[in-house]
Amino acid sequence: MNSYEISYQVPHGSAGIVRENVTAASEQNARDLIRSKFNGQEVRIVGGQMISFGGRRDDDRRDHNR
Repeated sequence: MNSYEISYQVPHGSAGIVRENVTAASEQNARDLIRSKFNGQEVRIVGGQMISFGGRRDDDRRDHNR
């Protein structure tokens, strides 16, 4: 799984922009996970970026076979 930092704003609940780290298969899935936390309330996604790619187990497996 990948890690994403998603920046978002909840217009009626928060005064500013919130940044949250989410683990998901894609950035779109990470955005959907953020939206699902607010049960239909409007959420404005400001931006997102990938923080890490893949999982630790994949990296360890590749290093072990070298």
